[in-house]
Amino acid sequence: MKQEDVLDKDAVLETEANHIGIIDYGICNVGSVRNMLRRSGILASCISSPDEMDACDRIILPGVGHFSAGMANLEKGGWIDPIRHAALKQRKPILGICLGMQLLAHHSEEGDCEGLGLLDMDVKHFDRSRLGPRLPIPHMGWSEVDADHDHPLTHSELPEKQRFYFVHSLHVVPRSEKVQALFWCNYGYPFVAGCARDNVMGVQFHPEKSHMFGVEILTNFAGI
Repeated sequence: MKQEDVLDKDAVLETEANHIGIIDYGICNVGSVRNMLRRSGILASCISSPDEMDACDRIILPGVGHFSAGMANLEKGGWIDPIRHAALKQRKPILGICLGMQLLAHHSEEGDCEGLGLLDMDVKHFDRSRLGPRLPIPHMGWSEVDADHDHPLTHSELPEKQRFYFVHSLHVVPRSEKVQALFWCNYGYPFVAGCARDNVMGVQFHPEKSHMFGVEILTNFAGI
């Protein structure tokens, strides 16, 4: 355990069994996710090798940018099989964030590329014909969401309706009811902004940029 990964002694004692590993595969700033977890008293570290996953109880896969670039970086770093093993065999809770959520899908229209296949869904471009001239692509900024509060990831004690920060040009489309929609957002038309199946979860928004709402999501994940 590195000293910089420790918030304080009490926090470590409380979360030692819930160490979260944030996959650093060269496609985003993983430090912002780690820092928000630290501020919430949650033990987390950025991991740059698949071998480090064994010491982690939970895994976060963040990401920004192009789908095919994300998959290429995962393949180059030797991450694909270890992530699948952690999800399907070890049953570790896994949370994909933004591009990381999309990479959990079977296929993306962006680059006509296959994904990790951990969630039965596809990634599709926004349908511009349904957006109208006043809604630009990418969808960027704060948006309210509707949530299925029966899932532990979505639990909220805040009095306000949940709002999160988005930056994306594509969104996921579940193929079957096996994927549970957790969050819905409306941008010209409703789209799934968060989903799950068993121990594998994803959110399209950036909790690390979403202040108190994002803190709740990451804290919820740490408790799953």
